Amino acid sequence: MKFQIEESQFPVLDIELEKGEKIKLESGAMVMQTSNIKLEGKVNGGGVLKAFSKSVLGGENFFTTTAVSLGDKESITLAPRGLGTIHRIKLEGIDWYLEDGVFLASSETVEYSVKSQKGLGNSLFAGTGGFFILKTEGQGDLFVESFGSIREIEIKEGEELIIDNDHIIGWEETVNHKIEVASGTFGFKTGEGLVTRLSGKGKVLLQSRQGQAFAQKIIPFIPRQR
Repeated sequence: MKFQIEESQFPVLDIELEKGEKIKLESGAMVMQTSNIKLEGKVNGGGVLKAFSKSVLGGENFFTTTAVSLGDKESITLAPRGLGTIHRIKLEGIDWYLEDGVFLASSETVEYSVKSQKGLGNSLFAGTGGFFILKTEGQGDLFVESFGSIREIEIKEGEELIIDNDHIIGWEETVNHKIEVASGTFGFKTGEGLVTRLSGKGKVLLQSRQGQAFAQKIIPFIPRQR
């Protein structure tokens, strides 16, 4: 599999497949494909119960799509569902935890499952993941999407970082995270609300914008029936 992420404000993901190669993609992500690629819809996770847990608990679609190449050098183009960008994670033995709704595509060898948050506080105060988050399994390429641009940072051993909760979209399993109130009563004094304290050692992915804050900006301009 070969891939290229277009360098633009609103990129697309171009993937080239050899005969017999497969990729998994989020339902509805396909923009364009050559005629010798077959799209197959399957229950997400290989079973109804797993698909239900990913859909209801993890925020993912009940169905997932597999693209199968029937020829050589066939291509497919994918795009995020929102106003964001695309980032590639190379899974090589270290699994990732992901917030719901960020999965775009992956190699056939990559799986993900729903896991409960560690600690009651993390579960109650989590931003998009709530009580449950997604955990990757296997090795290969994983492509995630964001709202806004994506920045990858690396936490070094002995460091601690505090990040606004709604800006985190994923982290390596070697990173410890704890969700807490920024300051004052539920963060009202500073306006920051909930933050995540990160420690340990590993990579973290951040998105530059917040979906909830964007929605609050446009709500006043949405026409309403009187």
